[in-house]
Amino acid sequence: MLYKTTNILFVPIVDEREAHIWRSQLIRIYNPPEGSALGEKEKLAAKKIHSRVHRCSDYFATIFHTGPAKYLFRKIPSDQETTRLNKLRDIFIDAGELSSRLWTQRTYMKSQNLPSLKLEQFTVSSRSMDAHPSQGLDDDEDNKLDGSRVEVVIHPALLAFGNDDCENYHIARVWAKAVVLLRATR
Repeated sequence: MLYKTTNILFVPIVDEREAHIWRSQLIRIYNPPEGSALGEKEKLAAKKIHSRVHRCSDYFATIFHTGPAKYLFRKIPSDQETTRLNKLRDIFIDAGELSSRLWTQRTYMKSQNLPSLKLEQFTVSSRSMDAHPSQGLDDDEDNKLDGSRVEVVIHPALLAFGNDDCENYHIARVWAKAVVLLRATR
């Protein structure tokens, strides 16, 4: 690894292409495709990562269930509450496993949430966000909310950088637009 010297510290110069190859290959080792022939070491590595994804997912499901989201849940008897928590854990586990499989790809993904979207003014022609249907836009050319500020992100935008050949990490492709609620400025 090369280091660039400054007055105070050494800053590594990273080859972005090589870093994404390394990331995707490392995660592939721990997430082999189902049904592939594995040696004992590969099986052990896959089992460990699977266990860690489950533990982490369980932790986040519990935090979600007991955090501010608890006020969104309807009151139910405690035996049903256990069932609900188990179903929530299953959702988090599925999301964790999907996430770990996605990171085996060389494409780099990033979500675009409120901190970055609130800095942008909304336009109906935005390539990264759509107004929520409750905002009352008539069609794709209704620009009455153009210039409005983003107040709430219903779901974030999903951006992809690079490709399977580890090229074009400087170009963002929108895989899913954010859906937002806006504060009208007019």
